[in-house]
Amino acid sequence: MERLESFQEFPITSQHIFSYKMLYQTGQTFPSHYHNDVFEIIYMKRGSLDFLIGGQTVTACEGDLLFIREGEIHEGISFDRNSSYYTILFNRGRLVKSDLTNSELAPLLTYDINIPSMLSPGDPQYNTVAEIVFKIVGEFDFRNSGYELAIKSYLFLLMIAMTRFSPISQKRLKTREMERKNLEKLKEVIAYIEDDSTDHATVKRAAEIANMSAYHFCRVFKATVGRTFIEYVQLHKMNKAEELIRTTDWTMTKIAQAVGIDNPNYFSRLFRKYKNDTPVQYRKKYVSEN
Repeated sequence: MERLESFQEFPITSQHIFSYKMLYQTGQTFPSHYHNDVFEIIYMKRGSLDFLIGGQTVTACEGDLLFIREGEIHEGISFDRNSSYYTILFNRGRLVKSDLTNSELAPLLTYDINIPSMLSPGDPQYNTVAEIVFKIVGEFDFRNSGYELAIKSYLFLLMIAMTRFSPISQKRLKTREMERKNLEKLKEVIAYIEDDSTDHATVKRAAEIANMSAYHFCRVFKATVGRTFIEYVQLHKMNKAEELIRTTDWTMTKIAQAVGIDNPNYFSRLFRKYKNDTPVQYRKKYVSEN
């Protein structure tokens, strides 16, 4: 499983000059994570998928556009194996600074924007934004001479299009600021879960790290991440178990113990809850497919 910081470093292209990254992916889930200083757009080319974005579940179908703000926790929940999508990640501040240093226009393109988590065909603003995204995708697919610079130019047009959405209110700005503060605290908690070698992360310790009461912490965690703390810890354990099933020949009892679960039957039920197969079924499928 990728660490949370996997897309935080820039430059992020092999040329080391363009502050963006593009990926084309098929039928993949991914764990909860975030990208500091990186705005992410996902264009659903085929099939459907479920996402958790900022604590909200959204189902994206062919043609839909997803928008994930800087630092927002998100997760790929379930995928159609035949699905495919493009991901565009870019650093707005770095992109703007490269061309608009000391310009009064720079803040316009880097302030918080009032764009929804998803736009679908038929939404009022869809065509304006989608037209630019399609051009970015076309440049990425064909990769003609100078395509990196062309993509960078379209990213500027995309930022302008997004800033022309409904102005964000002062009340919403205050709410966003509180959300950001909570998010920073929860990132420390997620790091604690990821790094806990005993696999016995507790609500009490997590609340202490976030400097919140246990009750308030549980409410904030669910609202921000989209899962309860217990669910998140369980999923983290099952992700680790999934990796061990794929990469070792350990027995299921040993794998269960390795992720902090002493009861093999409970481990099997929990794995099926999050992975749709029992551990034994999952290993058989993985072996047959590889």
